[in-house]
Amino acid sequence: MHDDATRRILEDRARALARPMRSGEDEDASSLLILVVGDERYGIDINAVGETRPLTGLAPLPHAPPFWIGLVNVRGRLCPVLDLGCYLQVPESESSSMPAGDRRMLVVVAVVGLTVGLMVDAVGEIRRVPMRSMRRSAADSLGGAGTAILGVTDDLVSVLDVEALLADPSLIVKGR
Repeated sequence: MHDDATRRILEDRARALARPMRSGEDEDASSLLILVVGDERYGIDINAVGETRPLTGLAPLPHAPPFWIGLVNVRGRLCPVLDLGCYLQVPESESSSMPAGDRRMLVVVAVVGLTVGLMVDAVGEIRRVPMRSMRRSAADSLGGAGTAILGVTDDLVSVLDVEALLADPSLIVKGR
């Protein structure tokens, strides 16, 4: 049904899209979702993110550690919510004029069979970051949350390993 000129254009496009990456391209780049917590920025692998939305309908969790702030209903399933700022010990932003409740976002992440909501102040762009450009973080010497930080990008975005973050034994809530 296509004429010869159209067929050649489509074949050229298909060949261009199917070509292997050249060595100069970023084979080791990751797509990161940028999260804002206080005055800090964090990046998480976009493949771990299920959805982002404003944080509403939060039910409190009595007697839970302060970083577990409650449960939300996510598409019919109860999902625990981790206050990422509290867990990472990030001070609240002094530059924000809005009350904390008016600017909270929920980032639902799913790794190794766990689904958890992360409460953050804002969700930014999705960015490709070459992994080789990351520098080691000062948090490497810390325990706990510091082990979840893979490194820092050139523009000072701390890259989090969501799987390591959720594997932190301090997040386990033990019954009484």
